[in-house]
Amino acid sequence: MAGGTKERILAAACELFNQLGEPNVTTQAMADALEMSSGNLHYHFQTKRAIVHELVARYEHELLAVMATPVDRRADLDDLWLLLHLSFELMGKYEFIYRDLTDLCGRYPKVRRQLVGLMRLYRETLALLMDDFNEEGLMMATPSQIERLVETMTLLSNFWLAQHRVFSPQTTADPNSAVSLVMSALTPFLTPEASMHLAHIQSQYQQ
Repeated sequence: MAGGTKERILAAACELFNQLGEPNVTTQAMADALEMSSGNLHYHFQTKRAIVHELVARYEHELLAVMATPVDRRADLDDLWLLLHLSFELMGKYEFIYRDLTDLCGRYPKVRRQLVGLMRLYRETLALLMDDFNEEGLMMATPSQIERLVETMTLLSNFWLAQHRVFSPQTTADPNSAVSLVMSALTPFLTPEASMHLAHIQSQYQQ
């Protein structure tokens, strides 16, 4: 029962954080949403900070599970599309983290350290994929171009949700649109055949 209550608290907190923004949600609001006493909520989580830390830890765990490259072959464009799609689905699930990234990191130093580590891993993973694409003849880019490309893709990835909320606050962000946007940064470096394949992938997921 205790485990069930803890999970209910985390689910309600994440939903409220996503809808209203983490700074605007109190533990009392969480308790009210769950129709429980604030004392019962604080029995499981003494502070809102503890709830935030637990949710970010879960996001970190789930993201690490999808941040992998093929071990038995070189990666291709389909692998990148899947990796990005799964990553963006998780960003949507834990949208509050990216609503105001700098504010969250400023108020929660532990969260900042976790997210910095995840961003570094994200860049390293993208760089490995770009190297594979070069080796497979899918693209032609110098190391410095790959470095700038990876940085551009990382920036687009981290802030697409914030932009969506500004322009379309009443609609749900579509991970496929975000993937297409990020992968379009590759276009200038892809071979004609690889560009055609990317266009094919985009058309399949946008149907």
